[in-house]
Amino acid sequence: MVDYCANTLPLFYPLLVGTLGLSYGSVAALSTVQTFASSLSQPFFGWLSDRVGSRWLATLSVLLAACCISLAGFVSGYPALLLLVAVLGLAVGAWHPQGAKMAAVLGGPWRTTSLSIYMVISNVGLSIAPLIAATILVPAGLRSTAFLLVPGALVAWMMLGTLGHVDRQVAVKPVSVPTAKDAPIAWLGVSALGVTLIVRSWVEYALVALIPLLYAARAEAPDQAGKILFLMLIMEGTGTVVGGWMADAVGRRITLVAFFLLLVPGVHFFLGATGPEAAVLAMVVGLLLGGPLTVTLAAAQEVLPSRMGMVSGIAISVAMVMGGVGVGIQGALADRIGLNGSLEMMVFGAAIAAVASFFIANRRSR
Repeated sequence: MVDYCANTLPLFYPLLVGTLGLSYGSVAALSTVQTFASSLSQPFFGWLSDRVGSRWLATLSVLLAACCISLAGFVSGYPALLLLVAVLGLAVGAWHPQGAKMAAVLGGPWRTTSLSIYMVISNVGLSIAPLIAATILVPAGLRSTAFLLVPGALVAWMMLGTLGHVDRQVAVKPVSVPTAKDAPIAWLGVSALGVTLIVRSWVEYALVALIPLLYAARAEAPDQAGKILFLMLIMEGTGTVVGGWMADAVGRRITLVAFFLLLVPGVHFFLGATGPEAAVLAMVVGLLLGGPLTVTLAAAQEVLPSRMGMVSGIAISVAMVMGGVGVGIQGALADRIGLNGSLEMMVFGAAIAAVASFFIANRRSR
């Protein structure tokens, strides 16, 4: 529900541009602020969860996200909208550590499988948000955001009544992770890994935030952007599975180079495509964006095997922050060189990530 709320807002950007008179840079700043608030707050909320439990934090994060998206259609000025987006980012930051923790606890001996299921369900929420918003909410106008308070409140109420079990289980038997001896850090490989993490996040965030504006500028049907983003995001889940399998079979370096190299023409042709061609290319780009996700996270965890949780949190936060910065820069560029020219910058980013992938250790499981 939290991810659903966060991914619904970009579909209302074209309406907000007309109502509040926003520039491309102002709209991109909304995504940047949300990303900063969610990514930078996650370590704190994870720490807080270990001390006060997940029941209240998870419940309040869902309710807060629903309240923010519900009020977004009623704001009368940009500062108020910016504040709502920042609070929505905090709700996202509060939820993700709780979701991952609950998945690990409830999974028992099948912790990895449980976490995978959690990631797939989260991806479903991210995927269906643009589709439902574009086909049902956006045609009803800005104030249709108020309807999202109802499912949000219902989910929060259900969580409040059921999550006490998770906190009691953690108190009785905390989840443990086997430690490993840390090896010397290969800083060249770590730097290359950072580039791939950042570029993947940047391209995804930029497409989600700016595709609705691009389609509005082309005078496409109001629901077209939502359908396209749905196809792209739903295929990311498939790409995650394919990328993980390829990395185990042929190695991480080959996998990452292949995905990022294919992303170069994929993004380029997707930005100029319309109709059925756009739908097909959206699925291709989604597949290519999902492929590197688990591969880069697995590589990041091996930097400090005895601190996998901390390294995973840092890797995700850095990728999210820098991805948000990239969107902000693209929005500012769009006001100067045009939206199409700004979006084409992602093609060069994918090429840089492909080159950086050559410096990542080519490990595989078998």
